[in-house]
Amino acid sequence: MSKKIGVVVLAAGSSSRMGYPKQLLKWGAKTLINHILQEVSKVRYAKYIVVLGSQSEVVRTAVDKRFNVLVNENWIQGMGSSIALATAHLKNEVDAIQFLMVDQPQIDSLFLKFFLHTYEFKNKKLVATKYPKSIGIPALFDSSYYEELQSLTKKGAKTILQKFANEVKLITPPKPLEDMDTPEEYNNLHKKVFGVAPDS
Repeated sequence: MSKKIGVVVLAAGSSSRMGYPKQLLKWGAKTLINHILQEVSKVRYAKYIVVLGSQSEVVRTAVDKRFNVLVNENWIQGMGSSIALATAHLKNEVDAIQFLMVDQPQIDSLFLKFFLHTYEFKNKKLVATKYPKSIGIPALFDSSYYEELQSLTKKGAKTILQKFANEVKLITPPKPLEDMDTPEEYNNLHKKVFGVAPDS
């Protein structure tokens, strides 16, 4: 690649609505974090980062060795603090950073590659995911947005995407990316993907 692109998997939250660490939920024959990291590993990035926070020591045991683990001690502040931490870590090493969340198991490597292609070959410096009623991550930010990313605390990257909406290139997922914040949503999505409940 002519451009050096880093990837950051955001996995620092406490999963309070789930009542159990999402990162370690069963997803088929794997844990959720295993599944996401394996898909990310299929894409050629210059740097691989996963940001942990709540119960980091437990979750760390499930992290692929290819990934550099950053622990956000201020994870309780919100997702923005994890994004800021990762940006500060990578800002002098890569030309752009792609962010995604650990609780989006429908994301695959092909979808992630669309972002890299759009950035590198279509010269789009800000690439984000189009949702039915909003925009968000996965999203890729050129280094020209690093200062904005480092200023985040509680709120996530959506605030930057909205601020620079006229500069964003949107990518529509092949299938809608569904939320997985509660046990009911988790069970329903697992059944939809695998045909069985996660405890079957």
